[in-house]
Amino acid sequence: MTTTRRFIVSPWYHLVAVCLGLLAAATPAVEGAPIVVDHRHTDASRIPAQWLDQARSVLRIGYSHTSHGSQLVTGLEALRALDGQRYAFTASGWGLRTGVFLNDGWANEWAADLGHAGDLAWRGATARGLA
Repeated sequence: MTTTRRFIVSPWYHLVAVCLGLLAAATPAVEGAPIVVDHRHTDASRIPAQWLDQARSVLRIGYSHTSHGSQLVTGLEALRALDGQRYAFTASGWGLRTGVFLNDGWANEWAADLGHAGDLAWRGATARGLA
């Protein structure tokens, strides 16, 4: 008999993994030490303040999603609700705004669904938004 295990993953895990992954890519490793982000490392208070400051100043996230793809935004909002000063970020609720950390729904006017039924309009919308 085969046993199937189900894991329920909190949006916090996804958020922390995404943010730390982005920060790791934008930040040189300290003395070659690896940065591990997984289900065992979810204490967001351990993220150095300078990493958060650097992410806010360097990263520009364009997030286009359908109604079922809101985990990133929900996680960022949850962090901001936890500590509004430490996890503060600028955001647009719809469309592309230059200089904003998180542009939510940034390409949706060009591509309303991300690949549904083979629709690849999101590729062109992404290229236009990044240009």
